[in-house]
Amino acid sequence: MKILLLGGYGNVGKFLCDLILSNTDSSIIIVGRDELKARNFKDELSIKYNASRIETAIVDASKTDSLINAFNRSDFIINSASTIQYTKNIVDALLQTKKNYFDVLMSSPQKLNLLKAASAEFVKNNQVIITDGGFHPGLPAALIRYAAGQFDKIHSANVGSLLNMDWKFDFSSPDTIKEFIYEFKDYDSTAYVNSEWRKLSYKDYKYFYFGKPFGKKPCISMMMEELKELPDKYPSLTETGFYVSGFNWFTDYIVTPIMMIAVKNFSMQRLNSIAKLFKWSIQKFSKPPYRVILQLIAEGIKDGNKKRIKIEISHEDGYFLTAAPVVACLKQYLDGKINNPGLNYQASLISPKIFLDDLSDLGVEVNLVMS
Repeated sequence: MKILLLGGYGNVGKFLCDLILSNTDSSIIIVGRDELKARNFKDELSIKYNASRIETAIVDASKTDSLINAFNRSDFIINSASTIQYTKNIVDALLQTKKNYFDVLMSSPQKLNLLKAASAEFVKNNQVIITDGGFHPGLPAALIRYAAGQFDKIHSANVGSLLNMDWKFDFSSPDTIKEFIYEFKDYDSTAYVNSEWRKLSYKDYKYFYFGKPFGKKPCISMMMEELKELPDKYPSLTETGFYVSGFNWFTDYIVTPIMMIAVKNFSMQRLNSIAKLFKWSIQKFSKPPYRVILQLIAEGIKDGNKKRIKIEISHEDGYFLTAAPVVACLKQYLDGKINNPGLNYQASLISPKIFLDDLSDLGVEVNLVMS
């Protein structure tokens, strides 16, 4: 299979290319607007892998014809580029080429609404479209689905996240940083509490203990689209949510409030100054040891007894931890275990046990404790 990677030379894209080449028989096309970066990365990969498995192409996501020409060269598309503003062009290109697709982008309403609007056409075309890939989104509901299988009845399942990352913004385009910031415009603090969805305030935080040297962190609720189906799927569930711990003290308490005001009053194109401030604060105040951790705490009943399960997924590089779940899901697709036409969420689509096993094999630290 020939896989086209839009944004294949970016922070996440580089890990995707390497993991695909080392864990599948597929060939790849590294795609983006910068021909030199694509060719240089191909040369880098060709030291480790057969160069005949690696191609490059120039694509401008702002032009639908450019996307169509590139998509027609491949069997499957993975998108990790900063292209949310061009989602309509991507959807149009997908419908015309009838290719299967997997995006590793933030869970933006703009993106999701356009994909949902085309879902019936995707089904008609027998296209498998996977969205919200990666770890955040992508992992929280997958962890909860795995945990639910360990209980006779699951009562609560909450996921906490620690993001002590080396953000590598020096290697990111200005659009990537602005797109990341602009997602705060649609920040949703909803969680499922006492059997109902509720918007929580910043005072409704939960504590998660992430081990040494990070310790106990307060985490605030952040809604994920992939969580919405869980109460219907598991009727015994009375509480579930995804909670994030923030960046660092300066970014959280000084920069983020300014950023929240800016994104609600200005377009993404006018966020240059805020993007520079955010980038500076992240690089200045985020310190090693770097680690990204997702921790599930779930409680329920097993064989008539109360049980508690803790699953922790972690890696020192957040970009690797974004790429690895995508490749774990891709492996199930390539093995024929995934063939669901229409719009799908990574977390809802995978077989959880195989998925976690593959994450471990790919180099992600996976720890499970049941008590």
